[in-house]
Amino acid sequence: MVNNGGLSTRPLLASDRLVTHRPRGSIVLHGGNLSVESKIRAIARSLNIPLEELQASDMMSDAHLQALREECQKQKIFDIYEELRQRCCFEGKTVVCVTIASSTAAQDAEYYKLLFRLLGAAKVLTIANEQDASAPGIIDDIKYGDNPLGWFGGGDQKRFGDAHFIGSPAHQAMYERYLNRSDYTVGGTSAGAGAMSRKVPWKSEIIQGLGFLQDIVVDMHVRRGVFNDPPLKHKSRVPRLQSAVEVATKNDGDKSKLGLGFDENTWAFIRGGNLEAGGR
Repeated sequence: MVNNGGLSTRPLLASDRLVTHRPRGSIVLHGGNLSVESKIRAIARSLNIPLEELQASDMMSDAHLQALREECQKQKIFDIYEELRQRCCFEGKTVVCVTIASSTAAQDAEYYKLLFRLLGAAKVLTIANEQDASAPGIIDDIKYGDNPLGWFGGGDQKRFGDAHFIGSPAHQAMYERYLNRSDYTVGGTSAGAGAMSRKVPWKSEIIQGLGFLQDIVVDMHVRRGVFNDPPLKHKSRVPRLQSAVEVATKNDGDKSKLGLGFDENTWAFIRGGNLEAGGR
């Protein structure tokens, strides 16, 4: 269980059975944080950056982008994304963001374009719908481009299947890169992190996930509930995670699974057989 607290690191034991397919890439799991976007917007307003430049970040002038970057860095608002920048080395390179899980996927795509540009990415490719997930240009960039990070935004885990991202050319290309490239990281926040598993807890069901983690079941907001859903705000998801681990174990011939639960502002990096966790 990962919850709010200091940094902790331990080797994953053989009994944990992280993955059976031995990928060369890394995984990042983030419990979610809605405050980064609101802080960027507040800083942009204080700098008199027009709203239309925030809503379509490709239109933002270099001067505004630099001023916004410097002020965001000064106020240290980037949280987990600063860790991503340091660990994934995507400055001057391409980041691929999948926002399909969100009910406002196109709007979220613009936010991530701005966020990763502020963090130094040269280009941000976004996948906000089924057509994007099959676009030849995007697929070629994932396969052959200089893109060290594939990032999955939050929303609803079930939409990855409902919007036909699972099994799409983009999904397959990201999966192959994760299997074969030691310089590649896939990760996500909130529902994007929860969907990293092969089997994913969703409401009272177990649904198909993205499959980057074969033998780990991930759930989010496990202790404090869902921060943007008042009826679930104080409802623990620990029992749901425990039940999902039991079901996934039974459905896979009693091969034991590991459950990882996260709250907001907590994270884990899984690399080379080690799990490093932290948060606040």
